[in-house]
Amino acid sequence: MLITKESFADIFSNQPDIDAVPHNGTNPPYVGMGNPNSSLLVVGNEKALNKEDDQPIINHELLNNWNHWYDILNNHNDLIDPFNIELMNRPVSMNGFNPFNPLLFAPTLERVQGIGGHTYYGLQRLINAYENEGPITGLFETSFANNTFSKCFMTEMSANPSRTTKKAGFNSADFFTSSRYCFMTGIAASFYQGFKTTILYCGRNRKYVGNPDSEERLKIIRIFNPKLEHEHRRIVVFGEKNIEYYDTDNGARVILCRHLSNGFGNADAKAVANCMKFKLTL
Repeated sequence: MLITKESFADIFSNQPDIDAVPHNGTNPPYVGMGNPNSSLLVVGNEKALNKEDDQPIINHELLNNWNHWYDILNNHNDLIDPFNIELMNRPVSMNGFNPFNPLLFAPTLERVQGIGGHTYYGLQRLINAYENEGPITGLFETSFANNTFSKCFMTEMSANPSRTTKKAGFNSADFFTSSRYCFMTGIAASFYQGFKTTILYCGRNRKYVGNPDSEERLKIIRIFNPKLEHEHRRIVVFGEKNIEYYDTDNGARVILCRHLSNGFGNADAKAVANCMKFKLTL
């Protein structure tokens, strides 16, 4: 089977009528991309896309994200390889795209390949820093087991795309009353809370994660681990990097770090990877 995590399949089986699912406008909910079976969840601000230049990407990654996973679970989950060409050759609205790896879509590949400061390259550095005793992964590996996206699942805090955080205008008050928050803490809660580690790579931006010891901060980190309290906040130093995280003996470790794009170098990747491995002492 391609997808074995029951909490992921339950999102779709519990809501067969897509119109009944809380969503933005007329669009189905955004779930994410990558490997739903993985133990690592990475969460960004919002998709750095705009309608003028990126509509084909938006159509697949965001507007049809629910439909892609629903179709795979219901019509293709008996396959073994997530990179099976059958997934790229589905009906017209899904043709040419595979949510297990967004870079299999030609327009996205063109946008990303060779742009070393892109978020996906930062993700690759992070995964390889964590897997330093295992196989080195690559964004463009044709084998799923050796592909960076096989090691994690990616989603965003906001389902509203914007090229820049400034233009996005995200604020927590609106977010906590939004359909996005309702979805993440409602029918998708078990899935988002089921990872071993969650990395909020919007974690240096207080607009997205609130201030330490604030009610906003607590509500954000509890999306991913409802057992967390303010007292579970820790800061560890790896080299010259301070990493802020929340952990208890129950549920996901939630790590807050800077964005994975420009400036997220090997030292940052190693520090976050070390925090993922850091032994908790209560």
